[in-house]
Amino acid sequence: MDRDAIRNILAAHEDDPAGIILRLAWEEGLKRGEILALKWNQVDFERRRITLPDRRVPLQPGAAEALLRWRDAQGEAARDDAHVVLSLRTKKPLSGASVSAAAREALDTGGMQGVRLEDLRADYIRRAAEAGGEGFAMRVSGIGASTRRRLFGEDDTVPDSYYITDYITDYITEEERALLWQTMQRNRAGSAGVALWLSQQANLKGAEIATLTWEQVDLEKGVLRLGGRDVMLIQEVIAVLREEKARRAGIDDPHVVLLPTTQRPLTPGQLSTMLHELLRKNGLGNLRLGRLRSAEQAERDFDSIRRYVRRTGSITRREAVTMLGLSAGTAGVRLRQMVESGELAQTSKGCIPAEQAVPRERWEDAVRRRAEERGFVTIPEVETLLHVGKKTARELLRSMTDGGLLVANGNHKRYMPPSNQTKWRMFYQNSK
Repeated sequence: MDRDAIRNILAAHEDDPAGIILRLAWEEGLKRGEILALKWNQVDFERRRITLPDRRVPLQPGAAEALLRWRDAQGEAARDDAHVVLSLRTKKPLSGASVSAAAREALDTGGMQGVRLEDLRADYIRRAAEAGGEGFAMRVSGIGASTRRRLFGEDDTVPDSYYITDYITDYITEEERALLWQTMQRNRAGSAGVALWLSQQANLKGAEIATLTWEQVDLEKGVLRLGGRDVMLIQEVIAVLREEKARRAGIDDPHVVLLPTTQRPLTPGQLSTMLHELLRKNGLGNLRLGRLRSAEQAERDFDSIRRYVRRTGSITRREAVTMLGLSAGTAGVRLRQMVESGELAQTSKGCIPAEQAVPRERWEDAVRRRAEERGFVTIPEVETLLHVGKKTARELLRSMTDGGLLVANGNHKRYMPPSNQTKWRMFYQNSK
């Protein structure tokens, strides 16, 4: 599968049915029948997912951008209950044969002769398996174990590093975060600015922002009352809401956020569009409300992991799943991000603070120092010292013994070789 060629084809078909069809197959893993049946009310831009009868599929950034442009181009035809894939000429749903023909023509023209929709979906499943494991791939693509084996065999590996994002794997760079904060400071007044503050500093969902009324806002106590829960507000959000309420003194509508043009309530979709326009004007056009909420949730998860590790000394993926209430794939992503940032170190027993980890190239030195200090070393001591499993500790001691770095005297202990003890003691003292 020539993925660069596919990306070029998608770029050449940004605003036509063929491009949408190819994206839904390659970036979302939808079958032809699912593409035909897909309606706009199944596409959740805020939560970044497509809801199908048998599963929920993470909505990829490229597909989200293309679908938003496509929806805008459809105009009034893009009702919630309308089909996503329509004919440009008739504004009516395409037939199965037309969908296949449009995809085939775009692929053939782009130099991908012989590649069809089912091949694009199969490549999606491969990338999903690499990103989150076979279980994740089966969950987001809706295939069973027998189909997985039929497509890829028992021992198939996925060579490409294309990353399929799960619901919460988006990451906001420090530059983006700084620019977002500047944007919020410059936009303290007006519907879009207030909505951005409520999203980022009060953690409200789009639907909650769109339906929020002044009756739910207690500025004296600094609380938003949202039915089953209360949201405590920081002082800056209280100040922003006070300024907005004073500015709106002559408007009777009780909603906190209104359409700027009509001063009427807006839908979650209109709110999402309004926020995207504000972000785009401030150099953050690739960010969306769902991604921002995901990033904020990720930061809260990171803080929880830090507190847990400070208390226990280490954390496994299973422990992260239990503590954070996440899926195994998402918990793994969280830990991997902290490992890649250098905050944690991966060991065979889980993740530990990076400063406590012994680099693999220094394992033998660390074990020999421990043997010198105590006179011997055991498998459990090596497990604790290096944060590795019993098998790894046993194999390391066996290798060091075979290489003459340690000696065994018929028990479970390993000792320094007698001829090297004095020499090693001098080396150890000099290196302390």
